[in-house]
Amino acid sequence: MEGSREEDALGYLDDRELLDCVHGNTTLFRNDSKDFVDMPMKRCAETRDRRGGDEGGALSLRKARERIVRQYSSSSSGSSGDPQAPVTQPSLDATISDMFGHPGSDLVSAIPVDWRPVSLGGSGDLNEGDIDDGTFAATLRRLKCSHVKQWAIELHNLWPKLCRKVSADVLQNPSHHTLLPMPHELFIPGDRFREQYYWDSYFVAKGLLVSGMVDSCIGMARNLLHCISRYGFVPNGTRSYYLRRTQPPLLSQILIDLLHHQHKQRNDARHQEVLSLLSDALPRLVEEHHFVTSKARNRSVKVKASVDNVVREFDLVRYYAASRCPRPEAHLEDMATVAQLPPQDSMRAWREIATMAESGWDFSSRWLRDPLDLGSARITDMLPSDLNAIVAKMEANIAEMASLVGDSALEREYHELSLARRE
Repeated sequence: MEGSREEDALGYLDDRELLDCVHGNTTLFRNDSKDFVDMPMKRCAETRDRRGGDEGGALSLRKARERIVRQYSSSSSGSSGDPQAPVTQPSLDATISDMFGHPGSDLVSAIPVDWRPVSLGGSGDLNEGDIDDGTFAATLRRLKCSHVKQWAIELHNLWPKLCRKVSADVLQNPSHHTLLPMPHELFIPGDRFREQYYWDSYFVAKGLLVSGMVDSCIGMARNLLHCISRYGFVPNGTRSYYLRRTQPPLLSQILIDLLHHQHKQRNDARHQEVLSLLSDALPRLVEEHHFVTSKARNRSVKVKASVDNVVREFDLVRYYAASRCPRPEAHLEDMATVAQLPPQDSMRAWREIATMAESGWDFSSRWLRDPLDLGSARITDMLPSDLNAIVAKMEANIAEMASLVGDSALEREYHELSLARRE
């Protein structure tokens, strides 16, 4: 990512001075640190600061950082020019309001391209609309309880409330946003989670296929493949501050589920479309596999174990976030966690916390020495069996896809990798 706008945004968001300055001088984000880093730049024109200096061109995230720190950090002069003049909270609140849009305003609501409303008629009969492959209608007909059937319909009808696309400004002015440009519609978890998440996408894909929304599922998978093409892996979520960590590598399973779903539908045209997608995806999945098993990134560890009285070496994987600072989306919370720790232990604690978030389990007691203390996390010392099982299945999935597209060498390589990991 050298020289990229994502690197620029990471420098901006990893900057303790900036985040300490913002959170130390305003209560705007006391309820949720994530609100600040989800605010897009509002000012795109040439700007002048209060001292009359020309900012020079479009106000990027980096320039916003420089301006805020210069004017409002405790180490700089007050706005009056008097070094003793206090920084007043309203002035910083006003500056933030002037420079940034509302959190999440870089996303636009969208109706999924293949969603159709479904309802029960007055007699309890199904008004199924126009469901592309009949999957959801068939599922509903198997449900005998009217209450369960109505619940399933209500879930299906939630898709438009969760569907988004990135705003035009994200594509035109990416340096003004932490949101990563995605080529297709995406589905958000909702509430404070205003982006597509990797771990969540696996479960979203399951639901989309039950709803018969194959196009939406393909689009969501293509977003994840786009991330690998752009960054070399799938980040935790589609914000630049998530580029320090990934989540369980489930993209290959999403694609296999798509393939098996289409095979059941006996739709030859769609089946060929999915096969073409798998062919395009294979190099990206291999790239992702290299990332999640990388020794250079401290993600793979050699261990020795006795098998049938013979000592053998195995490569096992672990979660390991490339972060030694508070998570930008949880700055206040992470600073509070290390408040009682010696300074030399803070960076280790922040890495462990970010790594727990990478696991998808977040703050489970399985990662903690003290179940009541996040600062006691030692997830990077563990080789989780479930993660290694997921990677073994990933390797088996790559082998299956390679077989389908006729790449026997790749099929053999990944079949052997999967067998070795399962041992």
